[in-house]
Amino acid sequence: RGTPGEVVRLARALGHRSGVQAMVALCLAQGIMQPILVLFLVRELGLGPAPIGLLLGLGAVGGVGGGLLVGRLIGRHGPGRTLAFGTVVSMCSLLALPFSAPGVSGAAAVVLFELAGSLGGTVMVATVYGTLQGAAQDGEVAKVMTLAGTFLQAGGLAGSFAEGALATAFGLRAATGTAAVLMLLLLLPQLVRWYTARWRIDTATAG
Repeated sequence: RGTPGEVVRLARALGHRSGVQAMVALCLAQGIMQPILVLFLVRELGLGPAPIGLLLGLGAVGGVGGGLLVGRLIGRHGPGRTLAFGTVVSMCSLLALPFSAPGVSGAAAVVLFELAGSLGGTVMVATVYGTLQGAAQDGEVAKVMTLAGTFLQAGGLAGSFAEGALATAFGLRAATGTAAVLMLLLLLPQLVRWYTARWRIDTATAG
């Protein structure tokens, strides 16, 4: 257990880490999209229960693939390029869904969303959490990881609240488009930041 001052210090340090910022941005966009996904598939794409179950099951494939890839990517290219790869893949996940239509294009957009979203997200989480554990000071690993998880949960919760307002006021497709635009606007600057730093991310200690 840490004192309130220690918690505040760690939270501030985490808030300045670009990897954590990228993960919070991803959770914010996903928080907008996930609560309305099934409604979008039914109302906008006209899919039934069986196709929805099959398409959503692809998310597990992407997650397993990301888990298998991330160690090799970090070993070969380092955490900076690996995090950038996961970020780009995650950004691609929502590019087609706002413009999809019933039929083949809609199914393809859902496949892209599920596969790319789960693969990219898994790579991002594994890379960011790995760098946090490696940078945390002795005795603070558990606190750092708990706070990082809280940051991500807060991002997803904020997205869920925003989703309710957006979908109610403007409709499901507008909310989906907003999630896609928000993800691009929040993650592109991080990619530029990592590129200009020659793919070095958050080299300072986590605490």
